[in-house]
Amino acid sequence: MSELKIKNLLEWGKTHNCIIPDGISFNFDPSRGIYCIADVNDLNKAKNVKFELPNELIIRDKLSLDVFGHSGTSWLKCLLARLKFDKRSKDRKIAMLQDRFQHYINALPTVVDSPLVWNLDELNLLEGTNLGNSIADKFKAIFKEWQSLIETLTVESQDYVFTDCEKLLMTTIDDYDKKKVYDNVIQETIDGNNIQWYSFGAYLWSHLIFTSRAFPERIINPKCSESSVMLLPIIDLLNHGNHVKVEWSTDTEGSFCYTNLEQDIQMGAELLNNYGAKSNEELLFGYGFTLDGNELDSVMLKIQLPLDTISNILEKEPTLKLPLIEDYTTFAFETKITGTTNPTLKTDRVASDYSNGILYLLNKIDTMACLAPIIELFGFLVARNGAESPKSIRAQFDAVQSLKNALHQKSINIVHTENRNINESTEYIISDYRRKCAAIYKNGQIEVLKKSLQELKKIEKTMFSEYKNSLLTTAKVLKYDESFSDEITNLFCQDEIQKDINFDTNFEIFVLWLVCKVHFNSVPKRYGWVLEQFNNFKSKYGESDISEGAVELYIELFSDGEDPERRLKPFNTETKPITLQEVSIAYDFIEHYSFARLSLSGDAPDTILVKG
Repeated sequence: MSELKIKNLLEWGKTHNCIIPDGISFNFDPSRGIYCIADVNDLNKAKNVKFELPNELIIRDKLSLDVFGHSGTSWLKCLLARLKFDKRSKDRKIAMLQDRFQHYINALPTVVDSPLVWNLDELNLLEGTNLGNSIADKFKAIFKEWQSLIETLTVESQDYVFTDCEKLLMTTIDDYDKKKVYDNVIQETIDGNNIQWYSFGAYLWSHLIFTSRAFPERIINPKCSESSVMLLPIIDLLNHGNHVKVEWSTDTEGSFCYTNLEQDIQMGAELLNNYGAKSNEELLFGYGFTLDGNELDSVMLKIQLPLDTISNILEKEPTLKLPLIEDYTTFAFETKITGTTNPTLKTDRVASDYSNGILYLLNKIDTMACLAPIIELFGFLVARNGAESPKSIRAQFDAVQSLKNALHQKSINIVHTENRNINESTEYIISDYRRKCAAIYKNGQIEVLKKSLQELKKIEKTMFSEYKNSLLTTAKVLKYDESFSDEITNLFCQDEIQKDINFDTNFEIFVLWLVCKVHFNSVPKRYGWVLEQFNNFKSKYGESDISEGAVELYIELFSDGEDPERRLKPFNTETKPITLQEVSIAYDFIEHYSFARLSLSGDAPDTILVKG
């Protein structure tokens, strides 16, 4: 935007009774964009700085209703696209609105740096992140939104003239070619040359203007839909600050009033607005910028479950929190991420509401509070066949381990793609600004995940301390059961012909320990609770309940097979053969009463038996 366009916009506003406070000025810098600064010291000392925009200068729902006979945000986007690109409109209403909002339309940016318009190499910078993984779906949703309008609209009673790419996308949007879309649609949006107002490129531009500049209409019209938005010329020039204290209000005439409540703004300091408590993911996608060191950063954890599982939870575990994205809605003046730790959940939801998944947000401020409802859900999911309480020791340990693994893997995906992209050749020019935004966004994501993993380790450490007498590890088995330890050592030190015996995890060692100890009635006294628990489990075990994993382990260790010389006969089993049934019971018992303690260093997980 040129300084001349800013000047014309401000003069237009004043001509139409927009109140712009004294002692400020709007400037433009190519690397910084538009910004408003104080021209005097102690700007707010005498009275609060206040902007007031009259109702007639607000672009809102009633305008699209008047032009198209339809209301709603999508129709308002369509109206803005028409005001911008319908250069020779014969529609009197359009011509009047173009004349009224000419200076505002001219001052709007041609490009918003949202990843929706990034080229393919720039998008690769976001690979492995939530945002990078969701861009395609977000693009499809916008296209389908536009397509639904096109099916309703008529352009001066004439047929639309669609581009070849638009025609193709109308039938193949769910399986589109990203490169073709960028080269033929997004590039058209960026260039803005010879673009039809009803085209998808025009609609995409308008969509980005709304996501980066719109305000909730309920501020001036409490009776409107919660989803209704509006555009506020001049006021939308103010940049965002996380903790800036501002007030949005209206008057009897329906004007929009912005009041800055900060104290003693000094000369040269920027006068800011507050868009609400937003993470860099929200800021980058919606506004095209990021804040370095954003303390409000968050990571979205999406959990997709079968709808019958959701129904089961809603029916049997109504206290479990199953939030959706709308539960996290935050507004300006909320300088804490209250929505991420205590979302306001609707109580009348059904399973179909969760077809796109359950959404949890993690942040750096209230990390423990964010993790708690996820651990509760995981406890429900890992409980054994519904016969085990989600609050049981084993289920809680398993839940923490499962969540720890999920977050660790999420962090690895971001880091690995970052390292892979550094030296890759590029077809397109990567903007330095977008590269910087991507780096800031990803670093923030990794920080939140690291903080969450640290908190999970604290939870895990506390649990291990509290329940140490109810846990048994293979390390303890090998330490305190010397005879078994010696046998295991001998087993792995056999000659080459017998080295086909392998234990992929210590789960199999645990099974071997248990089956041999029970078989020879030699369970150490200190582990008497294991024998008691095992006998109770065995009493309910059917003869046909042979698990596949147990069969594989039995064949590996105890079956003669075709070549007896390649089979091991450990633990004196030659004199009293161990049966497949014994192996299967021990195998299923360990699986039922244990959890896998995961190693973030890449080592094999450690199987831990829990006293149930």
